[in-house]
Amino acid sequence: MPRPRLAARAAVAALAAALLAPAPARAAHGRLTLDVLAGGGAVTDLFPGAGLGRDAYATLEPALALDLAFSPAWKGAVRLEGRAARYAGSGLAMGGGGGEAEGRLVFEGGEASLAAGGDWTGYSSGAPADLASPAAPAVLASRALRLRPMVRLRALGLTWRAALVGARVAADLPEGGAAVERDGALLLGAGRPLGPVQASATWRLARAASARDDFTYTAHALLLAAVGAAGPLDLAARLELSLARYRTGAEERLLRTALAASLPIGERLAAEAAWSWAGSRVSGPGPAGGGRHLLSLGLRLRAEPAAW
Repeated sequence: MPRPRLAARAAVAALAAALLAPAPARAAHGRLTLDVLAGGGAVTDLFPGAGLGRDAYATLEPALALDLAFSPAWKGAVRLEGRAARYAGSGLAMGGGGGEAEGRLVFEGGEASLAAGGDWTGYSSGAPADLASPAAPAVLASRALRLRPMVRLRALGLTWRAALVGARVAADLPEGGAAVERDGALLLGAGRPLGPVQASATWRLARAASARDDFTYTAHALLLAAVGAAGPLDLAARLELSLARYRTGAEERLLRTALAASLPIGERLAAEAAWSWAGSRVSGPGPAGGGRHLLSLGLRLRAEPAAW
């Protein structure tokens, strides 16, 4: 697998932003947190339509977060994360990581932010770049650089969000060689509390352009999400409906749904459980699609945060 420097670049970008901030802004407060999720689970197939049958997997996901408050209006954050997983039956191993640095301006009635970062993923054998989407081309590894400006505004009892995402993605292919694509996405959404539940809806338009037809597509998606709590139990639900059209002539309709729960079992420890289902139907060239259930269980350990 490639050895990425993207997370380090994100950290350097955040450090540079802090050093270039005005002197009063640097007299700020910060908080550094570390958590690790370790667990595993089972899937009914490696990806929809793979035909490999049931499998079990183990996973490890560490994450580091630095939050900075330069002033009441100016905020900053750096996120670094890693992930590793291995499937027992198929023998597929995968690893990855990423980082993002964000600057945020808070004003009356909303906030504006700009984030830059990157991520990478590597597989021991060829697999779809998105394991929930069989129409996605198979890759051995991918590396991405991303830029994301976003605005949030509070009006009419709702929180409105608008974001643009630009990315350059390079992928290593199982048959040899590489493919490069340039991605762009527009996201528009709104959210509001519904009793004890925070609900949101987002529409996403995404476009990927590449010299290869199988890496070039246009996709529309509707994302619905809800988070809430029942006593000490934190709950989350998500539904995604998407339609993607590839330049090969393939058309994929994808439905994803997920439920997650987290329960504290100690001052720094929480038990987590999640279930998800992805269903895909592909017309035109490529796989026919299928469905996949995934169940995961894990423990999340949070270290004592460092604050100043």
